[in-house]
Amino acid sequence: MEFKNIHTRFRAYQMTVKGSSFSYWDSATGKFVLGEARFNDDNKESIYHELNKCGKKSIDHLYISSWDQDHCNASELEAILKVFKPNQILYPGYPPDKEKNNQVDSMNLIDKYLGPPKPYKYKGSYTGGQAQPWEYSNFTHRHGLTLENPNDNSVIHMWRTGNFSVLSLGDLESSELVKKITNNNLLKEVDVLILPHHGSSKEFTTKELLEALNPRLCLALVDRNNQYGHPDPTVEKRARDNSRYISTKDGDIIIETTGSYNASFNVYNYIAGGNKLESIEEFLSKKYVKYYNG
Repeated sequence: MEFKNIHTRFRAYQMTVKGSSFSYWDSATGKFVLGEARFNDDNKESIYHELNKCGKKSIDHLYISSWDQDHCNASELEAILKVFKPNQILYPGYPPDKEKNNQVDSMNLIDKYLGPPKPYKYKGSYTGGQAQPWEYSNFTHRHGLTLENPNDNSVIHMWRTGNFSVLSLGDLESSELVKKITNNNLLKEVDVLILPHHGSSKEFTTKELLEALNPRLCLALVDRNNQYGHPDPTVEKRARDNSRYISTKDGDIIIETTGSYNASFNVYNYIAGGNKLESIEEFLSKKYVKYYNG
């Protein structure tokens, strides 16, 4: 495999209300991805700051893992589409709940915004096409099962165009899905794992899953008030036993490559609402270890 010198940056934004928000950027593609359709007084200023740090004026891609309001708020989605005009939207392939106005409104906004012809839409049994191990390409994984719980149909996506890889498992909950994930070797390249369902899915986020994926870092995206008490204590212990665990309860988390050839990455953990840097930790990226060890 080839190892490239690519500046890579990720940020998880703290929220005071229930929800998830993050971004990913790398210097090779120059694409800025906003994770989840959340754009409010909690994260707005930080998103603009992050765009500036990455030399961007707008987002390129919008990723929405679930139709649930904590991932996709219709009014905030409308603002994102109006202000940033993303050229690609990765959104759930399962239909929104007709009983929930926020979900229906979100789908209508996307349909109106994209119009024909539409960019790539996640649906069916798409598994990332011809994605190859350790290459610099993103991919979406579809587990192929038909499950009643909408959470288990979340968009599973891995960003790996940079020098560290980030995996989002949305709100996956079912234990039936553990082997579907652990049997996919591409997902084992993950450096930064966003814990599914804010770390509350103890039936899915098993010791077996975490040992198979073996991320450098497990992130729990929770709000500052943590009204639902996430993550589940069992999941947190499993994450801590397996790798480094950190959450957005106390502030933003910034991850950025550093050193020669951007082979390692620093994790900056902010507290006090993002006003104080509590710690900096350095990790070698899995891509570099794979390259170095042949």
